[in-house]
Amino acid sequence: MLSSYSPKVEEYVKAGTLTAIEATSDTIGPGAYGAPFGARFPALREQVESRSETIIVIGNKAKILQAPKLYLPDPKNLHMGWETKDRLEYIKKKGMDPKTTLLFNSHYHWRNAYQLVIPPHYLIKSDLYPKEEYGTNSLGLRVVQVPTQDIPKQLGQLEASGLPACEWDTLGVRDWPADVKLSTAEGREKVLRDGWLRSNIW
Repeated sequence: MLSSYSPKVEEYVKAGTLTAIEATSDTIGPGAYGAPFGARFPALREQVESRSETIIVIGNKAKILQAPKLYLPDPKNLHMGWETKDRLEYIKKKGMDPKTTLLFNSHYHWRNAYQLVIPPHYLIKSDLYPKEEYGTNSLGLRVVQVPTQDIPKQLGQLEASGLPACEWDTLGVRDWPADVKLSTAEGREKVLRDGWLRSNIW
């Protein structure tokens, strides 16, 4: 699930896929950021609800399974997030290429709100940010618009919404935390309760 602000969303929709737009918040590296399912994250709720539509990103599962994937642990400094040098060194020590590795983690500030960054290697050139590094859509990514009103904003609404959820725990992500189960309704609800939709987000 990915939502962003216009005209970024407009570019995604026009391209039919994700482009190498500069990230609004670069916490684990450059690229396109996403959440495993649609939820009106309190910190962004006002901006999300100001739009009539948001987008869901769908990829080719076979190609995603083949791509290198790594879960990043908490950074040394929870208040600052991962330093670029430390992040690159960590990925390389795992024997993986930072340019092609899909990164997952629990947001350093919004604890238990899990996120993914798709590096520029898999994103096509952006018209808005033509100087940003880009690659090709080798993961078969495509975007689908959905009405913002369909995005759950309260606990217990995700399953009833009928919107797809990304079962990241089944994708073979290296070092994925065993207790985080996005492939079950109970696991998704726990992540929403403890992360994206928790009451003490601030």
